[in-house]
Amino acid sequence: MTEALLFVNIGALLIFGTSILAIAALTLRNARRYVQLAEDRMEYLRKEQARLLAFLLEERQSAKEEPKREREQRLEAQPRAERLSRECLQLRQK
Repeated sequence: MTEALLFVNIGALLIFGTSILAIAALTLRNARRYVQLAEDRMEYLRKEQARLLAFLLEERQSAKEEPKREREQRLEAQPRAERLSRECLQLRQK
């Protein structure tokens, strides 16, 4: 009878140990999957950050160049405006 109880106890311990091992394996698999998902997300965020940085640098450069373009356009338009102003004065005098 003692031997039967010993076998039952050993069997129960084996089942319990196997169950714990299976749970640990599943937990490890899930943890690895979550780590991979986190790494993929970080890579995506790095790429988006680089893309946004490039966009902001381009916008900044464009904002720096815009006043220069406007100034050049005003300088180009100034002689024409002066000529038209003179023509207008001449027409009023006639």
